[in-house]
Amino acid sequence: MLQTVRPAAPPCPDLAAFRSQFPALARFAWLNTQAVPPGATPVLAAVQAAMDAWRDGTFDWTVWEADAERARDICARWLGAAPTSVALVATLADAAATVAHVVAGLARTGHPRPRVVVPGVEFRSNLFPWLALTERGCDVTAIEPDADGLVRTDALIAATTADVALVAVSDVQSATGHRIDASAIAAHCRAVGARSFFNLTQSLGVLPFDVAAIGADFVAAHSYKWLLSPRGATFLYAHPDRWRELRPLAPNWKNAGDLFGAPDLSSVPRVAGEIPRYVELYNGPYTLIEDMRRADASLAWFSWVGARAAVELLDTLSSDAVAAHCTGLAADFREGALAQGHRVAAQELPSQLAAVEFATPADAGAASTALLAADVVTSARGARVRFGFHAFNDASDVERALAALKHATG
Repeated sequence: MLQTVRPAAPPCPDLAAFRSQFPALARFAWLNTQAVPPGATPVLAAVQAAMDAWRDGTFDWTVWEADAERARDICARWLGAAPTSVALVATLADAAATVAHVVAGLARTGHPRPRVVVPGVEFRSNLFPWLALTERGCDVTAIEPDADGLVRTDALIAATTADVALVAVSDVQSATGHRIDASAIAAHCRAVGARSFFNLTQSLGVLPFDVAAIGADFVAAHSYKWLLSPRGATFLYAHPDRWRELRPLAPNWKNAGDLFGAPDLSSVPRVAGEIPRYVELYNGPYTLIEDMRRADASLAWFSWVGARAAVELLDTLSSDAVAAHCTGLAADFREGALAQGHRVAAQELPSQLAAVEFATPADAGAASTALLAADVVTSARGARVRFGFHAFNDASDVERALAALKHATG
């Protein structure tokens, strides 16, 4: 059922040019995108230009709104969805909490204590919104990890019975790099009548995810990691059959049913399709847009200025080539670390993130500090040190990381 063969990497001649867009790489082997990436020149320039216009008073805030719409369009295309299926919110926790309201609503309408299934090892932004549902008449099953520290696909499927309302899981788990089989989980959810929620914060931007092919109900990704954006821009997809279940986490002017319509303004550039009616910002009634924009947050503009520049930069690359490149580098690093005698977190499917296991959290922290002294940027989580490989990394980063790891632990 699970793919274990590493695909051959198709040619991607733009990777060297892509790497040149990250000034920090002149010094560092940056293997810490799982925490935060270095700034890319086009992203930094876009945010700086917005700040300069703000300073000078020459800005037009509707242009910043248009940047967010452009980012929405690109992300939706990557997911194989319509832009109207994607909401723009601030954080992954906001996205998860928006969907958690759906489950809480089932409890209010007489569902016999709807149950959520989630791995107990999830990052807390994809754990606490679900655990909080216990205060709202729901049951939550947090699955404990196995001997390898993982909650595998089969364990999630086994726990998803007919009384489950929703399964929430990260496509790639941030502490270990463990990647689940999203298609198998989504298919089982459909078979038993459950909803599926996939957190792509640790994968979107380097690994493909086709929502139609996979059959996902809900998908969310905070863009400040593998999407290379400033913090504060998150995409939330919902299948059209689920739109009307959703309500905005914090109802605001962006959700109004009359926000989009015949254009009243012609000055908003670079957005195909509908233009917001910015004159319709007052009074009631409380009505919501019919599509997924009903869940939009009021935007932190500079985050979305940067998000547009970031996704446009990523959009210059072949997504298949990026996936093969990043998982290939991670596989090479795993092989090298195992050859040195290290334990590396197990995996079901290839991912771009590898985690080397140490005896104690103190040992992992000391190793990460020693790696940083050699200009190899990683991050420790518990008793593991994480090594993440993006499209801007290359074979030289693998070599530097393995040499520094051997020196740090020899």
